Amino acid sequence: MEGVQSGESTYNAILRELKEEINLVDIEPKLIKVVEQFFEFNKINYHEIDFVYYIKLPDTHEFCKQNQIQNLDNLEETMLWINQNELHNYKILPEFIYTLKNDNNISHLIFNKLNNNTKSCAFENYTKKSN
Repeated sequence: MEGVQSGESTYNAILRELKEEINLVDIEPKLIKVVEQFFEFNKINYHEIDFVYYIKLPDTHEFCKQNQIQNLDNLEETMLWINQNELHNYKILPEFIYTLKNDNNISHLIFNKLNNNTKSCAFENYTKKSN
């Protein structure tokens, strides 16, 4: 997925990309994590900020009926459905994907690999306020 367009919220980007890529509509994404990563790639230091959403696919969606689906925008790309219990069998980037859990709190995670310390993480939990 390409990402957020200028002037677009991450929420609206998720809705747009899922419609464009796998024809998924009428969903309610839930923000579950904000993740900051500090890392080096090709001798350049990066600070990446990711907004992670939980999405429940309808049982009727073709993605749930088969193990893989072809990207509608890129016919050379195939997306796979991986059971959460089998994630450890795959090399998935970014690595924080392995730590995600859907709970009722929005969490802010910080991973700093620039210090060669992959265990240095800061966790701050923010509980959603009811209206």
